[in-house]
Amino acid sequence: MKIKPKWEKKRNEAHGWRGSPTDNSCQANLSTKIPSFIRGAASPSVGIAFYATEPDDARSLKRNRRIVMRFFLSLAVGSISALLGTQLRTLQGAEGKLPLETPVKILAAPAPAPAQPAMPARAQRPVAAPTTPGGKLPQYQLGHRQRRIPSSDELQNARLRFFLTLPESILLVEATITIDKLPFPAVREERVQHLLKYVTVDSVGGDSSPATDEAPVVDRLRQTMAATGEAPSVDEVRWVITNWADGPTLLLLNDNFQRFRAHQRPEFVILDRDRDGTVSAAEIEAAFRSFQECDLNRDGIIQFTEIARAAADVRDTTLAVPSNLITLLPEAATAATAFQRLAAEKSPKAAAAALARFDRNGNGQFDADELTALRTSPADLSLTIAFDSKQPQKSRLALTGTTAELAEAVSHATIDHLGITLSITGLAVNFQAVQMGPSETHSDQISIGAVDDGYPLLPDLDPNDDGRLTVRELRSVPGRLSKFDRNHDGTLTSDETRAPIRVCFGLGPIVHRELAGIRSVHRPPATAGLAGPEWFTRMDRNKDQDLTRSEFPGTDEQFAAIDADGDELISADEALAFDKKTTDGVAPSSR
Repeated sequence: MKIKPKWEKKRNEAHGWRGSPTDNSCQANLSTKIPSFIRGAASPSVGIAFYATEPDDARSLKRNRRIVMRFFLSLAVGSISALLGTQLRTLQGAEGKLPLETPVKILAAPAPAPAQPAMPARAQRPVAAPTTPGGKLPQYQLGHRQRRIPSSDELQNARLRFFLTLPESILLVEATITIDKLPFPAVREERVQHLLKYVTVDSVGGDSSPATDEAPVVDRLRQTMAATGEAPSVDEVRWVITNWADGPTLLLLNDNFQRFRAHQRPEFVILDRDRDGTVSAAEIEAAFRSFQECDLNRDGIIQFTEIARAAADVRDTTLAVPSNLITLLPEAATAATAFQRLAAEKSPKAAAAALARFDRNGNGQFDADELTALRTSPADLSLTIAFDSKQPQKSRLALTGTTAELAEAVSHATIDHLGITLSITGLAVNFQAVQMGPSETHSDQISIGAVDDGYPLLPDLDPNDDGRLTVRELRSVPGRLSKFDRNHDGTLTSDETRAPIRVCFGLGPIVHRELAGIRSVHRPPATAGLAGPEWFTRMDRNKDQDLTRSEFPGTDEQFAAIDADGDELISADEALAFDKKTTDGVAPSSR
């Protein structure tokens, strides 16, 4: 065995080398010699080893050179990978909140109409239920353009694109809608094929037992077959369903429905006592008195209808509110009409600015290449609505994509029982989806609508959503109003109190039911409040679960004894606590 010189031994010890080139023990793990930030960049699976060799060993020298080159190459690759990994993590962080997902709201079955008083037999006139789409669906657009039969390609396309017109911008929205995992137009096609099996050339009519709700369609198809002597084609079945039975697959809410309460803001009018268009700090502090003056029947409860009647002018027409919120992406034949519809919502200057990114050549219309770009370019917002007709609790609405311009709005989005809400240029835009329960969701139609919701303040001021303000609720009004003061100047302006835009998708023709009522901003309580004792219920004349001094027939001393927190209101809890201190349960005024 060759004895190493002392200088070589010292060199090897200084560098952490040991052994000989042929001895496995000679490998030195250089990770102890590499700075930590370099070790983090290099792949941990890369093994680096040096061998202590003689200076004159040519083969060992070449081998060491190759090892050194591989080492530094691994460092370079590791550093690049680490850098790219950081960038990828940054991108994922920016989009980490996507998709935003929320359950589809399940609507209860509508209450049956109240029974009408009986009339003499001769005076009774049987009222036939409407059978055509126009009679059954007056809330939706059913013009000839909406009744067009889709092409074969469209039947397999779950994507729906439309313009959403906001006061300060126009957004391109894409919604991918499925029913039981099928593109929504394909569900109608399955129904068409299902109906065809009941209709044959045979005059008897094949299977004579269609579903009860399909019997009118089958009867009409058989009448057509009897008149022509031929079995109806697939297109004829589609035409009958669309024009004589249920209407088109896609139902768009009427424009008048979208704006019928857009300008309604009576609560702002009541708060703005001097009618200068701004609710000052003093007027906010006087909110209790302002609303109490609306109590026309003096029952201590402020009904929303009383606020509307007391307001001198409940319509603020100075606010810019689009009348046509949703415009479907047009075809070539309807492109000019769609452009005019969008431009009519704004002043010429504002319309040109809002449509400039869609009308690239600025000629005031959608050209063929611009229509192609509208169909293929990324949408401002991308949504996915997956309806499950058999298990509605599994249905989901998700926001799956957005442009960089709306990334900030997405990062501050809220998800609650209302759906997904984005703040776009200071305006709340809410997206939600609804359907009926499992026994009532067998539909091949999708309804879509949007409303400017009006009443910008009332839903937030009414914590239990009962359409009225009690004394206790009125006391919290100034604090609840503070959430609208975006610039924290102590005042409220019309711009700060704009009502949200609500966009709703429905399985079946039901979005009008959801959008007809004012939004409910508070989640329903998990449990009902405690009921007070019997004497408390009798004294609570306005049924607000509080007794005021005027409702309490006892003395001031008795009232103060029960009002434990001294807020000049006796709650049901305080009444129950007082009863625990007594044994006879007699009303305090009788003691």
